[in-house]
Amino acid sequence: MTEHSNKLAAGAFWMISFRITERLIGLISTVILARLLTPSDFGLVAMAVTVIAFLEIFTMNDFGSAIIQNQNATREDYDTAWSMEVLLSIGASAVLAASAVPASIYFDDTRLVSVLLVLALYPLLDGFYNVGCVEFRKNLEFQKDFVFQVVRKLSGFFICIPLAFIFRNHWALVGGMLAGRAGSLAASYVLHPFRPRWCLTAATRIWRFAKWIMINNALTFLNSRGTY
Repeated sequence: MTEHSNKLAAGAFWMISFRITERLIGLISTVILARLLTPSDFGLVAMAVTVIAFLEIFTMNDFGSAIIQNQNATREDYDTAWSMEVLLSIGASAVLAASAVPASIYFDDTRLVSVLLVLALYPLLDGFYNVGCVEFRKNLEFQKDFVFQVVRKLSGFFICIPLAFIFRNHWALVGGMLAGRAGSLAASYVLHPFRPRWCLTAATRIWRFAKWIMINNALTFLNSRGTY
């Protein structure tokens, strides 16, 4: 087998390993939380996640993908991709916070206001993620990506479960969601030495590729919600 084939085989192994680990952590978490929280708690967070998912269709744009496809990406490209992610995440957080009251009216649940205001931190944490970690996928270093993903899942698990025992309400789920993102953010800087700096000089060429991802996300969402 060639070196590339070996990397692909190893990548498949790590992807399968992550799926198994993810399902196992999810199963344990569900069994515990089902005994501590009520269906109303899960329903409230599900409503919040619905709002977040809808907004992500128009704000989620993996600028790192532009780095992956560009074999000659420079430091300027990396820094610009990171800076654009930061700007987008700040905008997404602001929109999410502004949607708190309208969403609570639509779903007829005033608890949704405080939940969405807190979860406005969710996209913000994503935005400051270390763009250097895209090299894990670019260089087929899936074992590092595996560690990163598992850290994210475990961060949420080890915060959510204790909070569930303490508060016995929906804030355990909210705390777990934010902890998972915070864990991802911290891990991205521990696992990769790259330190991004503010830069927008390569914004035009980054956007030239990334805009198609945004359009594809919107079309996929509309297609999945359409009627036949």
